[in-house]
Amino acid sequence: DDENEFLYVRLLPDEDYITLLNEDGYPVKIKINENFKIENIYYALDSYEINDAAKIELDKLAMIMLNNDRLVIKLLSHTDSRDSDEYNLKLSQRRADAAKAYLVEKGVDGNRIIAIGMGESQLLNHCKNGVKCNEKEHLINRRTEFEIQNN
Repeated sequence: DDENEFLYVRLLPDEDYITLLNEDGYPVKIKINENFKIENIYYALDSYEINDAAKIELDKLAMIMLNNDRLVIKLLSHTDSRDSDEYNLKLSQRRADAAKAYLVEKGVDGNRIIAIGMGESQLLNHCKNGVKCNEKEHLINRRTEFEIQNN
């Protein structure tokens, strides 16, 4: 939200969920196998560098993982549609690996993080191959999301 806090989805009574301690140590309920966008984890074109804004959000995720020592997550990294499908798949894997390495540097056990590059297979908008889009539209697709795993 506007105060840089995590936003969590509302759960229905029959949905599977886990209760976690957030980055401030407060309990929250989160749906299992639900994808969550980590705000500000966006990448420059042709880059897998973790920028300063992304570090802030990954620090929060690291705190959540350190507060919940059995939590396993899947990092799903994406690209925009520019360049070849093969190149984008490799670039997205490097993005996922970079986010994982950052979390490991913060003390999270790497065995609790599954890093997967998705390439351009899950675009969030109309900017697919051959469609003219501006930089802001392409940026939306260059992201990392995380999914809590049911372990």
